[in-house]
Amino acid sequence: MCGIAGILRFDRTSNQEEIGRMNDSIAHRGPDGAGFHLREGVALAHRRLSIIDLELGKQPMLSSDKEIAITYNGEIYNYPELRTQLKELGYHFKTNSDTEVLIAGYQIWGTDFVKKLRGMFAFCIADFHNEKLFLARDQFGIKPLLYRPTSNYFAFSSELSALRLVDDLSPKGSIESIEHFLRFSYIPAPATIFKGIYKLLPGHSLTINFDGKIEAEEKFYESNFGKIKDNSSKSWVNETEKALQESVKSHLLSDVPFGVFLSGGIDSTLVAGMMSKILGKNVNAFAIGFDDKEYNELEFAQRAADKYGICLTTHLVHDDAIEIFPELLKHYGEPFGDSSAIPSWHVAKLARESVPMVLSGDGGDEMFAGYLSHKNWLEKSPQNYIKEQFVNGRIIPAMRGLLGYTKRYFNEGSFNLLEEWYPKFTYSDAKIRNLFWKENYASITETKNFLFEKMHAEAKSMERLEYAQFMDMNTNMPGHILTKVDIASMYHGLEVRTPFIDKEILQLASLIPTNEKFNANEFSPGKYNLKRLLGKDFDRDFIYRKKQGFSIPKHKWFAKNKSGYNLLKELMNNKSNKLHQFFNVKRIEEMLNEHASNEKNNANLLWLFLTLGCWFRDNANIEFEW
Repeated sequence: MCGIAGILRFDRTSNQEEIGRMNDSIAHRGPDGAGFHLREGVALAHRRLSIIDLELGKQPMLSSDKEIAITYNGEIYNYPELRTQLKELGYHFKTNSDTEVLIAGYQIWGTDFVKKLRGMFAFCIADFHNEKLFLARDQFGIKPLLYRPTSNYFAFSSELSALRLVDDLSPKGSIESIEHFLRFSYIPAPATIFKGIYKLLPGHSLTINFDGKIEAEEKFYESNFGKIKDNSSKSWVNETEKALQESVKSHLLSDVPFGVFLSGGIDSTLVAGMMSKILGKNVNAFAIGFDDKEYNELEFAQRAADKYGICLTTHLVHDDAIEIFPELLKHYGEPFGDSSAIPSWHVAKLARESVPMVLSGDGGDEMFAGYLSHKNWLEKSPQNYIKEQFVNGRIIPAMRGLLGYTKRYFNEGSFNLLEEWYPKFTYSDAKIRNLFWKENYASITETKNFLFEKMHAEAKSMERLEYAQFMDMNTNMPGHILTKVDIASMYHGLEVRTPFIDKEILQLASLIPTNEKFNANEFSPGKYNLKRLLGKDFDRDFIYRKKQGFSIPKHKWFAKNKSGYNLLKELMNNKSNKLHQFFNVKRIEEMLNEHASNEKNNANLLWLFLTLGCWFRDNANIEFEW
């Protein structure tokens, strides 16, 4: 686990100072060392967090003939098997690192070798013989990879900060990305807050020649999710248990001590329990709580730890936790509106004081349908609507609904409409438009989002629940959940591994029938197979309690004279803050006063403006283009 950066200059010049600045900006991602390789206009840089092959795994790593160089961030969990296959094909390894397996795979199998990889990764291979760069990002977007293509150079990095340190004019800001941020609370790929800087989509690769021509951007990973089902009578609980055990075991590959995040929720408890059973010894777990009991799940984390004989280290987060947010936001490099980045930062800090690597339960909701939005999406399906009308004797509305949905199906080829999916987690056009200055909002001509449109086109013919899961897996999970965890953890140089977010787990999830994942008769209907699996060790009050999530009591932080209230007031009082340039700040202030007087809970939207205000304050020199 590391940080990477690089630049290819088409005039074949290389600048040690330039690549040095870029690498220094991501030093926190790799506290164990730095490395560089400069040749023929290519400058590769690396920051290392040593997890596997501590002595020989340094990067950038070169092939034996020195014609291939790689800078790589991640872990390949099936690298021992790939290493064996490559040895049988005649490759002679000098190290025991997964990095060299990537070099060997590229040399022997070509660019298709990425299809064989199981793990989390973002890398750049410089092929000096064929004069091209080959970049790839893992199937789920666990690891970030951003790039900046221009007419003079092509640069890439793990974080946005490095791409702003290239010897060039500062990139321009994108007002459309601000609108997307307010809509989704993050900026979906491939866009960033900057024009001309992009995120490589998960499961995609990019090839660029040394002369600057982008040869190909390809999607190398296609899942079968939502396309196949297995309706046999096999025990899906047992199948899930076997697959998760195998995934947890593969994710434990390490040459350094490790632990686990344990919130006390379904997913982290399963991962922690399996770790304990596999290792047969005490596991170090880490959890945080809040002064506010409504947001404090430490009781459940402790129950899980006691059950499995796990050593649990805890920390209480107080109201002053918001003080770290402006500094943390700088590492995201752009507005990022998930307030749970704060507890993520704290639990990562807590863990890093003891271990350099942990496992987490992220991905369980996406793979096994655990979100409240999945429940609401199913309940509001056309079939349920029509059934509800008939049951309540509303025959005419039922017939109108049936006619309307039938017409929709013939027009759209699907009952799943993107405009109905958007409101599950976004604000309406009218709400956002009312906050922008009219002339600014009028300049945004495209309100649709490329990523959501692309994923909807792939998913619209899926069954109702699978549509929701697919959309979350390919939009919210990489752009929101995984980005939050990566930045908050790498701030402290902590590697986080996610056994639920795995090729083999997804293959299993694609087979499981809807009724095995979702039981509408339960108070908490999602993740039905995971809950039955956890039921082998815990009673119903632990398993079927109200879903908590990893959130902060931000509605109280925006109460009058509390930390969030005061910070947002300070930002709005600064007339030079670009909040005043883009938005009617009086309306934002009205929302804050409404909230402070308990008239209306506006905490979620206020947090987004707090985020924007902090980012604008720290990036006052950025000019925006319409």
